[in-house]
Amino acid sequence: MPPFRLFPILIEGLDQFKNSVKNFVKSSFLSLVVLGIILLLLLNMDQALTLFIDMIEVQTASTTLSLMLSILFINLFALALSHYPIYTYYAANLNDSARHISWRAAYPFGDGTFKWYRVYIFRLDKSHYTIDRMANTLRYSLGMAIHILWFHYILKSFDPILAYTSLPLGWIKPLMYFGLILPILAYYILKRKLIHLEQEVALSRTETDRAINNKRKSHYLLRLGKIYVGIIGLCLIALLVTVLWVKFSLLGLILLYATSFVLIWNYVFFRLLRTQFDRFTYLSNVLKWFFPSKSFLNWCFSLSRSEKYLSLFHLGFFVSFAIIASSTVGSLNGAFLLNGIPVLMAFLYFYYFLIANLWKYYFVAQKEGLQRSRLYKILFGTTTLFFILFLITWFWSGEVRTHELDQVSSSRSPIREEVFTQSLLQHHEHRFFIASHGGGLKANAWTLLVLQELQKRTDGKLLNQTVGLSGASGGSLGLALYTVLYGENGTDFEDIDKKIDAVISDNYTSLDISLTFGLDTYRKLWPLNKFRGKDRPYFKMRRYQNDILDRPLPHLDSTAFRDIWKMAYEKDVHYPSLIMNTAATNGKRGISWSVKANDFQTIFPFSQNLGDLEDQKTLTYYQAVSTTNRFPFLSPAAKIKGYGHFIDAGAIDNSGLLSNLDLYNYFHNNYLNIFTKGVTFIEIINAKSLYADKIIQDFTVIQKIGRVEKDEVETDNIIADLKTGLNLDKVPGYLADYLYNLQVKDSSLNYIKIFLPHKINFKDIESALDGEISISKDQHRILDSMIKESNDRIYDKTEDPNKGLAEPWKYYEPTLSRHLNPGSIDFMKAMLEHDEVKAQFEEIKVLIPMVTDSITASGKN
Repeated sequence: MPPFRLFPILIEGLDQFKNSVKNFVKSSFLSLVVLGIILLLLLNMDQALTLFIDMIEVQTASTTLSLMLSILFINLFALALSHYPIYTYYAANLNDSARHISWRAAYPFGDGTFKWYRVYIFRLDKSHYTIDRMANTLRYSLGMAIHILWFHYILKSFDPILAYTSLPLGWIKPLMYFGLILPILAYYILKRKLIHLEQEVALSRTETDRAINNKRKSHYLLRLGKIYVGIIGLCLIALLVTVLWVKFSLLGLILLYATSFVLIWNYVFFRLLRTQFDRFTYLSNVLKWFFPSKSFLNWCFSLSRSEKYLSLFHLGFFVSFAIIASSTVGSLNGAFLLNGIPVLMAFLYFYYFLIANLWKYYFVAQKEGLQRSRLYKILFGTTTLFFILFLITWFWSGEVRTHELDQVSSSRSPIREEVFTQSLLQHHEHRFFIASHGGGLKANAWTLLVLQELQKRTDGKLLNQTVGLSGASGGSLGLALYTVLYGENGTDFEDIDKKIDAVISDNYTSLDISLTFGLDTYRKLWPLNKFRGKDRPYFKMRRYQNDILDRPLPHLDSTAFRDIWKMAYEKDVHYPSLIMNTAATNGKRGISWSVKANDFQTIFPFSQNLGDLEDQKTLTYYQAVSTTNRFPFLSPAAKIKGYGHFIDAGAIDNSGLLSNLDLYNYFHNNYLNIFTKGVTFIEIINAKSLYADKIIQDFTVIQKIGRVEKDEVETDNIIADLKTGLNLDKVPGYLADYLYNLQVKDSSLNYIKIFLPHKINFKDIESALDGEISISKDQHRILDSMIKESNDRIYDKTEDPNKGLAEPWKYYEPTLSRHLNPGSIDFMKAMLEHDEVKAQFEEIKVLIPMVTDSITASGKN
């Protein structure tokens, strides 16, 4: 064909493709949004990686059930996301389709208990309608996309280990993804063949030709059916082996990949053959080996009927509702909670199903004139009510009390500034200020473990010589929880160890998900937002409280902030003052100081005193602590009536150093004899980025260079603004340099950083620098050597990532999350024996006199 004739054909083909894509995007908008949400939550939030590893690391009834539900939801999403867009397609009259369909009511559950349950199915008149095959293929590809997304999530969860193995990931990963793309190509080829055979039947001129063509089509379907039976068998075997025997190992990853691979093939053949299932009843004798239940097998064959197929989605809805209900009850009662992944998927499916089915029903009602039916009136009235309540909530500026904190009477006999100061002046000892960075449960756990280890190594004397405990977010929470542990158990380290383990191994993510997408959302609607209630920070703090108390309480302890701290203070000679930091929306710091100050603003400038509220009121201990641990977007701002709204302390200072420095300056300037034996600032740091920055700083010192040269990464103005605004290391970085400079000038002042060591690669270094490193080959070699040496010190205390095929990994670096898997907890405990960390412990220990040498890190001789 001459080239000039090809051009119009090409233009026409491109135009058809453009229209198909446009129709696909319009009809699949809701499915694409859900797919995007899943992509964001599973791949861009590090805690999702920890949640997956938790499901495969230790085999328990809970983790096995969670993994099974997660896999089932992925398959359900694959079908639902690729099915429901067809209703939007017809509703929007895309491709002039609306006039070619008719609807009828059907009853998927037959004559049984749920015979009243009704769904609507459509019939498409194909005699005068041309189906947009490309739009259909794109719609069905949504199901394959979610399977690929699921495996990508699995692989990303393994990446923190795989990145440090000797495996040739450069070609293994692309090969694995290519294997998952093959089913998409296969679907396109097999579907085209099936369409061709159907067209031959439709275009048959004689009955003989029709019979021959029907026979060819039947033979083709028979071959596909036999292949599908084999795929079903492989799916069942893969699922059984994966759910029951998968481990956090290389073999475990291979099993998970194999399962993903056969499940995507299962999706392809299900999509190809579902409407033909009633043809395959003769395969019952083979399938009964997989499905002994005859009734279940008959139900599977009945999926060829539209109403039975829809019942699959409705059953999924009821399962998701059951998971949501059990998770909500568990969150409210402090009971067992499933892993966060199936809980998150249950919520996403629940809301997707509701929106998609409401949209479908309104379309059917319009088409079939059902506006006067009772069901239509109920659904229309309910959705209208929710819409009106939403508008009132959004536009009305009345008081909202959803996240208002309780206020209680102030302590009648607080420890006053004079008393606290006198306890410092009575004993001339080296003094400490301890600050702890934010970072979710990871920060909380590292803070608790470090404080406990320091207490053990100093025979319980460190806190007796400490002036202030100040932190941000999870770090603050760790300091506050240890204060309660000290007040309850003193130096009974064995009992404290058990309670710390209970705190750091608990499941807070599922609680957050259950209440964020559930009750807390509805309690924001008018008029419910007029009533003060118990939100997710309340129930989360109650969970923390009951993990550390000898006698769990059904409610959050209402004891005032200073009174609980006072129990720890009066336990021994002295206990450090506790500073809870938070960030007010007016830019000021909100501070709860456990000591009653004479002049609060003199000590903590540009701050609000949350320890002394109006009318002799104050906050309860645990709610005061909760103000510091409210990460923006994920946690609600705390409202203190008359004082404003407060968010996570990290919004101003993510280290806790600023308040400690305020306290130090106040005592140093007003009491000349208080620090005669010297002062040490201890900073507990958990962030991987800051550990990478430490290696960079060490490198600059060794190379005697002012900074590491880099080629900056080009970025958009908006992205640059966001990155700068969301960076939490601005104030902590300034304060660290300030203390270093102060240390140089004042020999009596020490500054010790206790990092949580992390494995680092070159990518982490460049991420910390925010650019590509531009250094000489010799410098590059030295930096590589430093990174290797740093990682080797971690391997010495944990394990070499290069393990046998079936040998499970026991350690997993903790992520910024509200759930820690056992491997992450073991990693942090192992890092307490890291050479650098131990050296810092010893540096602190020598500053404390009369420490009995019989006490070691493990509490043994």
